[in-house]
This record gives sequence, C-alpha cells and structure tokens, in this order.
Amino acid sequence: MLVDVSVSFDVTIADGPDGCRVVRLDGELDMATAPQVSVALDRALATPDGAGVILDLTNLRFLDASGITVFVNAYRLATRQRRTLRACGACGEVEMVLRVTDVADLLGLPQIPADVASTEKLT
Repeated sequence: MLVDVSVSFDVTIADGPDGCRVVRLDGELDMATAPQVSVALDRALATPDGAGVILDLTNLRFLDASGITVFVNAYRLATRQRRTLRACGACGEVEMVLRVTDVADLLGLPQIPADVASTEKLT
C-alpha cells in the first residue's frame, strides 16, 4: 500500500498597503518548495516601483534550513536594491525557527510582549 505524503503548498503575490507587495505562504517550506518561494520573492522584489515586500507567514506550518536560506537571500537582494523585506504572522514552530536563527530580527518580525506571550493555565 502506498501512502501519499505530498503536502499542499501555495505561494501568492498580492498588492498590499502603501504600494508594497505581499507574498503569502501557505503550507510547508522545505527543500521541495523553497524554489517556488525564491521565485516569488524575486518577482515581488523585481517590480520597477521600488516598493517593499511583506512576507506573510500566517499560514506557514513548517520551515527548515532551505526556507531560512531563501529568506536570507531575499533579504540580501532587497538590501542591495534599497528595499525592505519584512515578515509578519509567524507563530509556533515557524516563529521559533526564525527567532533561534536570528532571521526574525533580520526580517523585522514583531516581538510578542512577554505578558501577552505567557499563558496561564486555567483550572
């Protein structure tokens, strides 16, 4: 019996506020899907208007070293072009990977205040 282990993954580019481009990731970012994200970020950064790019990670469920490499390379490209690349919406394991690797700071991922991040067990 064969088990289908394929995971759906989607990348979309949309117009965002103040003329920026929003790249939304949905699914798992790993070595199989990293090329799609790289192409999308290159396209978003290639617009002639010089607008920044927002990386929406709200629906990203997994991130490995391949994804980190894509994000760092896109950040370097944006910096060379004097553009901004910012991330938002990361949570759970994806946020942890971004913070442990310091890529969260690189991409300007907002820090969650300690009083909001801590949870109290209700009994």
